Amino acid sequence: DSQLAKGDRGEEDYDCILDSGLLNSIVAAMPSEVTWHSQAFPAGLLDLVELIHRATVHTREFGIYVALTDCPIPEYARSYLDSMGQVVGMEWTYDLDGISTKEKCVSVARKYFTGVVNFDSKGVRDNLLKP
Repeated sequence: DSQLAKGDRGEEDYDCILDSGLLNSIVAAMPSEVTWHSQAFPAGLLDLVELIHRATVHTREFGIYVALTDCPIPEYARSYLDSMGQVVGMEWTYDLDGISTKEKCVSVARKYFTGVVNFDSKGVRDNLLKP
């Protein structure tokens, strides 16, 4: 699973977080389509928001979040990750050349935003849940 520490911001920030399966599990549980007129979002999507939130909080400026997955991250999940990345300041690069294989894909998000995002704000949460 992802090696994310539980602690206050600044006490346990990392240059690199290696996720060896958590993102893979979350993406596998996500539906490929979400009905946006419903306020009941799928659990997988909410888990993805929580994961990205925790990764952002614990990654230092210009640090990276490295995700190992069993296959390339599907386009619908990339859409969510890219949208969330714009909100929290993490830029994704998927299926790194020379590192990714048929058995394992490596994707990286680099943190470029150093401010603090209030994830409890309705506007931020709504923006994170839009593809």
